[in-house]
Amino acid sequence: MARNRIATTDPTTRFAPTTLVVAPAFGSPADPTAVGATLQIYKLDGFLEDSVTVNLPAAHWGQTGTAAQPGYKYRDPQGLDGPITSIVVRNGRLTIRGRGAGLYALADAPQGAMALRLNLGSSLTWCAAAPARAPAFPYDSAGRFEGVPNSPPPAICPVVPTEPGSASEAFLTPLESLLD
Repeated sequence: MARNRIATTDPTTRFAPTTLVVAPAFGSPADPTAVGATLQIYKLDGFLEDSVTVNLPAAHWGQTGTAAQPGYKYRDPQGLDGPITSIVVRNGRLTIRGRGAGLYALADAPQGAMALRLNLGSSLTWCAAAPARAPAFPYDSAGRFEGVPNSPPPAICPVVPTEPGSASEAFLTPLESLLD
């Protein structure tokens, strides 16, 4: 049985739309300790079914650092409020870890390319995208997706899928046309 896990660390500048992870000021609209955050994991060029949104409640966020050098930590080690177990945001670094059934399901492999979008509070979004490492097996399979290391940040955050669909579009075709 495959285990769903996510682990991403960006110690440099590979998250868009800015070229640098800068922790928001304490008490700002982007302070996740006040209103929480969301993490979206999705297949590039996919359908609505190819995306997962994980709520990250404010109760699990804490402030670290000082007002001059703010930072934040999300901790839910038991996964009581979802599959994300920890997030660290500080100037120059963003680390996300999670595991479990609530993460993106890789059952319809290969994915080709994946993206994630972290929305802090109500005003700050970081995103990243990466194509699958080659060869497709074992890096883009039903049990694992591993992106190309050091993938550059997208110029803008990739669009999150909003349209329902299927890869073959067989389920979108009116029944009459299938019987002709």
